[in-house]
Amino acid sequence: MQFKELKQEVERLFGRIQHQASEGDLPDLEDVKQFARYCSLMQTQADEEWAEEADDFMQLVHQLLQDVKNDNAEEIIQLIASLEDTKNFCHRTFR
Repeated sequence: MQFKELKQEVERLFGRIQHQASEGDLPDLEDVKQFARYCSLMQTQADEEWAEEADDFMQLVHQLLQDVKNDNAEEIIQLIASLEDTKNFCHRTFR
């Protein structure tokens, strides 16, 4: 899968995860697993200049996956906000 396609799928899945959480629901585990897979693939294709930010983002992704697996709803909302902040920082910095 090309980088642009991966990015679109990551955005689509993250939107679903955000929507589910905003409705007060636990994000779907399969969505989060797929999100983590695609993020990992995207990270392997990342430019060296933003590898550190990609690592930080992946730490949050892995924590989100663990919290969804453990039904830790309180942490999920904060993680989603942190993921959004990290994504926005990356997009502003590395356009």
